[in-house]
Amino acid sequence: MRIRSAPLQHTNLPPANVVPTHLRTTEATKSIRCSAPGKIVLWGEYAVLDGAPACVMAVDRLAQVRLNPHGDAWHFTTAGFTSRPHQQTSAKLPTAAAAGFTRTICEYWGVKTLSKPFAMHSDSSDFFLAAEKLGLGSSAAICCATYAALAYVYDRPATLAEALAIHRIWQGGRGSGLDIACSWLGGTIRFASGEATSTAPVAADWLVVWVGNSTSTATNLGGFSAWRNTADVQPLTALGDASAALFHDFTTATLLHYVSCLERLDEVAKLNIFTAAHRTLGKLAAVCGLTYKPCGAGGGDVGIAFALHDDASARKQALQRFQDACTEHRFFPLDLGTTQHGIRVDN
Repeated sequence: MRIRSAPLQHTNLPPANVVPTHLRTTEATKSIRCSAPGKIVLWGEYAVLDGAPACVMAVDRLAQVRLNPHGDAWHFTTAGFTSRPHQQTSAKLPTAAAAGFTRTICEYWGVKTLSKPFAMHSDSSDFFLAAEKLGLGSSAAICCATYAALAYVYDRPATLAEALAIHRIWQGGRGSGLDIACSWLGGTIRFASGEATSTAPVAADWLVVWVGNSTSTATNLGGFSAWRNTADVQPLTALGDASAALFHDFTTATLLHYVSCLERLDEVAKLNIFTAAHRTLGKLAAVCGLTYKPCGAGGGDVGIAFALHDDASARKQALQRFQDACTEHRFFPLDLGTTQHGIRVDN
């Protein structure tokens, strides 16, 4: 396994967040390939749902959607997320799981029939390990790639704002949209109240670990909403303040304070963010002089350990000790790096 460092060069976001129109084609006769990266929530989970800023980093696991001209009917297949192949005429919209995003996108546009036939293959296998979902934002990445591909087919401008709206519909109105924004834009972003801006990468070395089981983000968000509507939300406010502070002062002390606030929210809202596996990883990280936290909704999926030592050699050694300890305890360190690119389309 390679231990990755976060600081990388980054570029400013395109002002309109629009896929360039000169790359599009109105002819439904060309092959199209779209890709979008996954993401890691560095901090701000749950707090972002209350308007606080979250820091999200694009990682080099790619979801890919390929469209090839295909005879007289559309044909849908998937990899990673497995579903039965589905064939559909252009006369109506598909209903099969393999074409879920296609239907949602077309309905959002008010389109009632498909275009000239394509074979669409959606591949999210980068986001799975031994048939288990890692929790790196696979649905958001596939949504972005599918939406961009279909925008080319239908000769429509593809925008981040529309991608956010479509994914929110698909999720039943839940979620903040940070995963879509990160997949669309790439790099490291600050996301708050539906707005994404480029931010500098964190000044730390880090290692992402999969705990060995997947979790349902929708289930956790449902539990969070139920708690938020009936309880004193002071722990959520404190978490938001801690999240905002990390953008100005990313140190061991501020990060530990954030983790403490997240633990408090977990305790009062009974979200099961810090499972036994995440708590074990936290203890292993602390022994190595690292700070660990679950990423995203928690309850499973992945967490990240940060090395904030002044000495680069000490950071590498600490992360190596943590990686060895993770493997010994049957956790799964992931070979992840950052990526500066977001959605990509080739035809």
